[in-house]
Amino acid sequence: MFNFIKFEWQRRWKFFLSGIVVFILTNIDLYSRMLAKKPPNFISVLLISILFALCASLVLDQMGRVYRTLFTDEGYLELTLPLSGYKLLGAKFLAVVLECIAVVLIVGMVLYVDLLFTANTYPEIFHLPPLSWDDVLILVQIIMFILCGYFTLLLMVYLSFVLAKSIFASFKYGKLIAVLCFLLIGKILGVITDLVLINSNFSFGAPGVLVPIGDWAKIFVIIGLLFISTAYLLDRKVNL
Repeated sequence: MFNFIKFEWQRRWKFFLSGIVVFILTNIDLYSRMLAKKPPNFISVLLISILFALCASLVLDQMGRVYRTLFTDEGYLELTLPLSGYKLLGAKFLAVVLECIAVVLIVGMVLYVDLLFTANTYPEIFHLPPLSWDDVLILVQIIMFILCGYFTLLLMVYLSFVLAKSIFASFKYGKLIAVLCFLLIGKILGVITDLVLINSNFSFGAPGVLVPIGDWAKIFVIIGLLFISTAYLLDRKVNL
């Protein structure tokens, strides 16, 4: 499983590194122009466009990892590996999780350096307030909430692809079936969320808790259901 994750990274590390370099260059350009009170120029627009294209490519690449396994020649090799459907999906999903965490850490460090440099260079204009543990906890919850929403979306896309390729393989227009499956999954998850009766106000009374424990429980239940359903179909290899 971890060898498969390593294989996934070996194919993408140059793309990932290029995104980091472009992000840092874009940040330096925009930040220096902001300090110099200069408007963005052609280079700024070009860097922003390249960065946006790389971000969109990363999202599409992460969404398409199960698609390539099911609908391209690449999948013939992956499906013959001595990995269960749970390990195969787990490796792909864990690789995505690590990539997202790396992106958050890199962006966070760069922005923190910007704020720290501004506070040291212009103390009369900007002061960086000290962060309490409550502030850190709230910030971590916001990041986790966004990431969990993105992971839920990814797993919905993965399950839609697997359903279109396995159970609904006899139907034509597989991509259209995948879109319909995605919409249906979203509707079902909405119903399940309403049926799961968890007290959203239950939060142990801890300070700095932004998202109630009940909401976290719903999120993790949904992610777990999506992962298990997708991995089960991959493991059974129905029409695959």
